[in-house]
Amino acid sequence: MADAINAFKAISDLAPHDSNALAIFALSLKYNLDDLRTLMAENIVDGSDDKKADVIYIDPDIGVAAIIQAAYKKDENAEAASSNKASDLNTAVNWLLSAPFEKIPDRLKPHTKRLRDLIENNRIKNLNVWYVHNVHESVNVGKELDTVGVAARTILKSN
Repeated sequence: MADAINAFKAISDLAPHDSNALAIFALSLKYNLDDLRTLMAENIVDGSDDKKADVIYIDPDIGVAAIIQAAYKKDENAEAASSNKASDLNTAVNWLLSAPFEKIPDRLKPHTKRLRDLIENNRIKNLNVWYVHNVHESVNVGKELDTVGVAARTILKSN
């Protein structure tokens, strides 16, 4: 993990190095994406009404989407990632996939509509729910993420 974090810190396009930039960096690595500034502009939804989603990435060309909660700690020696941030993904998944559309905050509406439409039309084959952070994982984080996975699968099967 240290090599990835050092590479992240070296990319000036991602300055300031914060949690959202770390999530964008993770997306760029996973999907071999180069235009980090465009990724940031189009996919970061973090804000006061984000319903616990920091980044929403959708690529129907390859059939993937990602709902991301991110955390970046300046002290990389911190004991473990916050399980509360991991549990926030339950909120994000529920809002994005099942809340009545008219109740979705404006900042999320375009992403929510696009994601739901693509899922309904079977264009999303892989929905990723990520908790991206730069510290050690814990058993509690793993349990929270398992629960998020069960919730997402249940919602998707019911639609």
